[in-house]
Amino acid sequence: MKWTPPSRRRHHNVPRVPERLAREQKMNNAWLNYYSKGIALLEKSNTGTAFLNALPTLKDSLGLDRNDSGLENVFNEITQKEIIATSKFYDEARFLASVSVPVRKPRLSLTVIAGLILGLMIGAGYALWISRERQEKTNLDISLNNLLLQQG
Repeated sequence: MKWTPPSRRRHHNVPRVPERLAREQKMNNAWLNYYSKGIALLEKSNTGTAFLNALPTLKDSLGLDRNDSGLENVFNEITQKEIIATSKFYDEARFLASVSVPVRKPRLSLTVIAGLILGLMIGAGYALWISRERQEKTNLDISLNNLLLQQG
């Protein structure tokens, strides 16, 4: 076998330049088609979830030939980008709008008024109980005095 310098060696697994250019052109056209349809879809969508839900149909509408290795590569990259976009959207959406139930704090004035009314009611009840006890004690003393006077 004759020796040839590395610049002149031919590798059998590397595609020829025109084939490689044609393959790259197909891939670039697929990406251009995908992004142009994606921009149109983004302009039509009202919400982020509507846009994310429409992305798989956008990928299917490209009509990529899955038997061609270059176009299959584009298809797989689009699928990866959809998954990344969906997870990023939901992560950031949860960060921005977390689910929380508002907790109402009772107003200080309402608490003070309720405490005053309750305190007045308890104080009035205690005062009535004390006055009744005194009245009963006084009545008992009067009846004992009358009993003693009658016996004595």
